[in-house]
Amino acid sequence: MTILFGIMIHEIKDPVRFTPYLSVIKEEGFDDLLVFTPHDVHVQKRQINGFMYVDESWKQVMSPFPAICLDLGYYEEKKLFQRMKAVKYHSELPFVGYGLGNKWSIQQRLASSSELAPALPPTQLLQHMDTVWTMLQKHSSVMIKPLNGKGGKGIFRLSLGENAYMLEQDEHILHLTQQELTHFLKERTREQKYLIQKWIDIRDKQGSVYDIRALVQKNGEGKWQLSGLGVRRGPSRYKITSNLTNGGTAHPAFPFLKKQFGREKADSILHYMKKLSLFIPQYLEKATKRRLVELGLDIAVDQDGRVWILEVNIKPGRSLWRKIDNQEAIDRSIRAPVQYAWYLLKKKKIQTS
Repeated sequence: MTILFGIMIHEIKDPVRFTPYLSVIKEEGFDDLLVFTPHDVHVQKRQINGFMYVDESWKQVMSPFPAICLDLGYYEEKKLFQRMKAVKYHSELPFVGYGLGNKWSIQQRLASSSELAPALPPTQLLQHMDTVWTMLQKHSSVMIKPLNGKGGKGIFRLSLGENAYMLEQDEHILHLTQQELTHFLKERTREQKYLIQKWIDIRDKQGSVYDIRALVQKNGEGKWQLSGLGVRRGPSRYKITSNLTNGGTAHPAFPFLKKQFGREKADSILHYMKKLSLFIPQYLEKATKRRLVELGLDIAVDQDGRVWILEVNIKPGRSLWRKIDNQEAIDRSIRAPVQYAWYLLKKKKIQTS
């Protein structure tokens, strides 16, 4: 009997990008790999029209359901998201890990932990303009970000100026009256929901914004491990986000922090970060009763060296480790979910949850 490993993605532009998984899945006990999108799944027939590597090239084939699947997709369109949910919660198509909800529901879960609450910036769901005025009066500068955004898109900073409100997004700065700002925010919140969060000064000594991404994953023993820790530093022209797609740079964590804070302080920061990184996934699994496989944690350090949890991502990208040229982290990031999938099959823990 062929033991098939599946990877679900939002779209397949070129299946060649999944070639690194081929040798890994075979080394870890699986026979073959099937790559597919939610639309490729024929639920009633229990078949998938996906891509497999056959005769030294990727070809589209009709296949039975894999033994277990890893979801690497981003489902922004409503129809695709609904289709993904129908596929992912099918009783005969198990996945290695499942979702956690949107940023607000994750934030509320984290805030209910006495251990994590001190490391969370004050955050509210932006439902009324009163929330904006209250947060601004209290903190003078706030971040406003989409509830279901990714990659730093759609984030802007709002600050109290002397005679106007200052709105910053990417390279652009606007000075708005209260009426203009109200109109701007109402237009934005018509389309999607936003969070409003105290702005944390996370610029380095050169004035560039940076944060730290921690990749935590389940391993072949079903235990959480820290697979990678790296700095994302935004270009100097971008004042509020550190996203790499806008021309930012990537750096190994400890050398970068040592330059900012000195060896002793950097050691202390890194130790606390690692402790947080391993605590968060265990806490969230227990609190949500959801099986998780990997998380990308966005962690910030302010200019005083205080550590903040900015965000928890259930679909962590892997480009950071390539930019740092950390081959060990790249290999771990691919292998760990496959090892955990094999562990689940061996232990017969593959029920959907």
